[in-house]
Amino acid sequence: MLERDRLELAHLSDEACARSGLRREAPPEETLRLDGPLADLIEGLLRLPEFDEALDRAAEDTALKARAQESEAERTAPAPASGHAARLSSDTVAFRMELARRNIDAVPVCELAEIVDPHWGPALEGLLGRAREALVVAPDRLEEALGVLQGNRDRFSRCILVKTTDTAGQRARRFDDGPLSVIETDDPHAAAFLGVRLGGYDLARDDAELRRMSRAVAPSGRTTAGMAYSVTRSVDLLMTRGQRGPTAESRRNHEIAVTEAKRLRGEAVVLR
Repeated sequence: MLERDRLELAHLSDEACARSGLRREAPPEETLRLDGPLADLIEGLLRLPEFDEALDRAAEDTALKARAQESEAERTAPAPASGHAARLSSDTVAFRMELARRNIDAVPVCELAEIVDPHWGPALEGLLGRAREALVVAPDRLEEALGVLQGNRDRFSRCILVKTTDTAGQRARRFDDGPLSVIETDDPHAAAFLGVRLGGYDLARDDAELRRMSRAVAPSGRTTAGMAYSVTRSVDLLMTRGQRGPTAESRRNHEIAVTEAKRLRGEAVVLR
């Protein structure tokens, strides 16, 4: 906006000079006469819009854009935990921050994968437990991340790292009717990890069907494996559709909106 107004003012100034008859080669005494071309030029310049007005318009436009971007930042901000949705546990958050200080990007499985059928959310999330918060790091940084975990074992003993160096070695599987049939992820490490953790289970439609199966989980949270029954504990949901917390994509969108809002707000201040 500022550049457009500057060019407009320059154009109007050139037109005023041309209309006044002001010529570069004219002698000074001719130019400075009270009834000469300079008087016409001054009169024309006085009729030009104030440059301050152009700056004010540009500042106001930029401020409006900044407010719109700030609204977008608020809209995309991770919501506080409410209802059955929950944030990551404090030790996972602390471990993730410790890795970030070493420039190791770590993303929990629950931000990379989603249980798309809410009917199965409580049972499968209960079955996974802390594994939902397992952190995925690049294979070439895994050993360094493991060193951080080992060096802070008293603080982070409950934290889990996905063994991403084994992802390529996991054989391709079909999950037509097991837990992986109701979980979506685009991350190969998360997919391999969940396949190992849940791939051996079948989905039982109800407790009656569970009794006829050897290794399965039912929506009630009952499981059977190795000639035994067990039940999953109730957990706050982290990765079930409609109950998820922040995801990797939502965090990125929020960060972009915040950065752009700050840039526009700073530009508006300069223009004023």
